Amino acid sequence: MEPLYNSDAEFGRVVFINDVHFCLADILELLFQSRAQGAHLTCAEDLVKWYGGPGFYDTWVARDIKGEKFLHEMHRLSKDDVTMVAQMRDRPFQVQCGWNGMAVIDAKVFGGDDGLRFRRSAEGECSASECSLFCNDMWKHGFNRLVMVPRVKLTYEIEIRNMIRRPLYFPADTPFNLPEVEKISFRPGPKKVACRPLNGVDSHNPDGPEVYVDL
Repeated sequence: MEPLYNSDAEFGRVVFINDVHFCLADILELLFQSRAQGAHLTCAEDLVKWYGGPGFYDTWVARDIKGEKFLHEMHRLSKDDVTMVAQMRDRPFQVQCGWNGMAVIDAKVFGGDDGLRFRRSAEGECSASECSLFCNDMWKHGFNRLVMVPRVKLTYEIEIRNMIRRPLYFPADTPFNLPEVEKISFRPGPKKVACRPLNGVDSHNPDGPEVYVDL
């Protein structure tokens, strides 16, 4: 991020990619939806094996527009009806937070004297992922157009990647074949968001009780 922070050059979007299996079309689709939706953050969905089939992975970071954790089961990912209608139709929807293996962020989020930075939790703050804290900071600074794109599904295992590319899971309207863009009707965000803290030193999994923090 150093070139962006210290350069006079103008940047449009920053793309973050985790250690996932992906195709070029996945990146292009996120970039396309980022611009089409005027989003501040646009992310994929990342999957792992869950009871023999694909399941949603990053429940530690991802939060729906009501501030609640997503579930692992793809057919009941969220309790929010608007989210689930879009999910079942493979259309983008608004979230409070997401990262999920690949994220495209509008570069203006990082710019200016008050530009946001990734950080660790402050003393007394719920020790969430730096991605979660970044999303919370975005909302506090008015960057509230965060979008998840269910047609972009990424995996950490090639077995699951091959599974979701079968016709049963891979939609017929692959990237760039939609006749027009369906714009998201952005809603106000939640006043509180669920946080599962990582309190222990060198812990790899959240070890604290779930709490709700103010936005």
